Amino acid sequence: MKRALTQAFTKDHENLVCSFHVTIKNNYLHMKTSLKLSIITIILALLMPAGNVHAQSSDANKSELVGTAWRMVKNVCDSIHHERTMYFKKDFTFESHNLDGTYFNGGRYSIIDANTFVTVHLGAQSANLYHFTIKNDTLHFKGHFVDFYFDENDNKIGFIPIEEIFVRIKDWVDEYNGIKFSDDALLSTALEKSAKEGKLIFMDCYTQWCGPCKYLATTVFPLKKVGDFYNKNFINVSFDMETPEGRRIATKYGIKAYPTLLFLNSKGEVEHQSIGCGGAEHLLQLGKTAMDSANNLKALQQKIKNGDRSAETLTAYLSANSFATDKKTLLSEY
Repeated sequence: MKRALTQAFTKDHENLVCSFHVTIKNNYLHMKTSLKLSIITIILALLMPAGNVHAQSSDANKSELVGTAWRMVKNVCDSIHHERTMYFKKDFTFESHNLDGTYFNGGRYSIIDANTFVTVHLGAQSANLYHFTIKNDTLHFKGHFVDFYFDENDNKIGFIPIEEIFVRIKDWVDEYNGIKFSDDALLSTALEKSAKEGKLIFMDCYTQWCGPCKYLATTVFPLKKVGDFYNKNFINVSFDMETPEGRRIATKYGIKAYPTLLFLNSKGEVEHQSIGCGGAEHLLQLGKTAMDSANNLKALQQKIKNGDRSAETLTAYLSANSFATDKKTLLSEY
C-alpha cells in the first residue's frame, strides 16, 4: 500500500518544493479517536496547489490566520517550550522562534477548512493535522505531532499530543525583504529573463535533506541586506536537485555537493560558483565576485588556460571549484 501511494502521488508531483513520505501501518484503525486522521486527506491537501487548498477556507478565516504572528502564553501539554513566537506567513510557510530570536522550527502549512490546518516541518516525513480557534486575539490549537522516528518494526504509531495557546502580536507585518526567488520551473525560462534584463542568474541548488541548505533558506536568504543586493543584481532561482529539472541541472553542471550556488550568464555558462554555506557577508562578497569579470571563476579559468600557475590564482580557483577535474594536475604543476 505504501508503494502504491508513493507511486501515485510522486508521479505527478515530483516538482513540489516540499515533498514527504508517510508510513502507513496496519493498525491505524485502532488508534484513538483523536488520532483518526485521514492520511490521504493530508497528502492531498499538501500536494494540491496552494490556491486550491486555501480556496476551501472562508475569506474571513484567511484573514484570521494567514499573515499573522503569535506569542505563546501556555503549553497545555508541556511547559518546556512555552516562551516562543510563531509566524504564519503569506507564502504559506511558518516559522517559530525562541524569545531571544533564535530559530525554533519551521516548514509549510495549509488551511483545510475554517478550523483545521496542516503542517509539514522542514526535513520531516510526516504531516500533522491541527484543530484551531481564534477568539479575542487568542489562538488555541491542538492535535498531535507524529513521531516519524519510530522503529520500522514497531506496529504502533508514535505521536506527541499538542495543545498550545498564543496571543496575537499586533505590530508584526508579514513583509519579506530577503532574496525573492522566481517561480520558474525550468532553467530555460530564467535564461530568457537573463538575456532580456542583462543580469546574471543566481541559482540555489539544494535538496530537501540538506541541513546547510535549510540554514541558508531560513537564516541567510531572508535578510534584508542580502535581499536588497541580490534582487537588484540577479535573476534569482532555486531548484531542488532531486526533481526532474534539478537532476538535469546537476548533470549538466556536475553538481556533487549541496548547497551549490551557481552564477550563470544568459548562455547558461558558469561565471562563478560556491559550494557550502556561509553568512550574509560571505554571500554578499560571493555576488560581488561573480559580477567581477576580472576575478570570477570564469576569469580564473582563462588565466589558468593562459598558463598562470600562481598560488593566488590557484587558491581562488580551487576555492570556488573544489571538484575541479584538473585539480591534481594543477597542484602537481605548481
